[in-house]
Amino acid sequence: MAVVRRPRPEPVTLPLDEDWEVVATFARAPGRLVIESLLVRPIDGLPSLSGLTSEVLRKVSLGRILQAANPGLPAGALEEDPSDEDLGKATRVLLRMIAQQLHRGPGSAEANARALAAFAQAYLDLTEAGERHPIAALAEEFGISSGTAAQRIKTARSRGLLTSPEPGRVGGELTQAGRQLLQDVQDMRNRGQEKS
Repeated sequence: MAVVRRPRPEPVTLPLDEDWEVVATFARAPGRLVIESLLVRPIDGLPSLSGLTSEVLRKVSLGRILQAANPGLPAGALEEDPSDEDLGKATRVLLRMIAQQLHRGPGSAEANARALAAFAQAYLDLTEAGERHPIAALAEEFGISSGTAAQRIKTARSRGLLTSPEPGRVGGELTQAGRQLLQDVQDMRNRGQEKS
């Protein structure tokens, strides 16, 4: 039986406003399409007089991008609906970016703790979504080995940021310390938005 590989989806370009557009490229993960990269650029190729602002960046809708890449889905099926309960999808993207700091080299202890908590949250997001192999999925998402991903989750548990699940299960919960680190990230993000 031959394995049929579906072609990589074409990049999607969407306008953000009259001056800026976002270009998304995609990769296929098991059973789903994932955004591989985002590029925000001037529509006409010329720099905008106002420059790139946080207001423009907030217009990047992952739901709209995925909808454009999956035209067969019902309208609005992937639209973002951020809530305080789950920190919102935009914050999850921010947390993924922070978690990436773990393999960029040493940073401050506080930054590393936030990055580790963000990595633990990424792991929990996968387990809550029903991912049967969250370590392998994390490794693929972050471009690291499964051993490194497993070690980071073990470290998050040993540092009191993530609880252990029942034996034979995946998952756990963020501890109060882990939730506080993520709240600190949210607070920093909100302060950044207030300044812009």
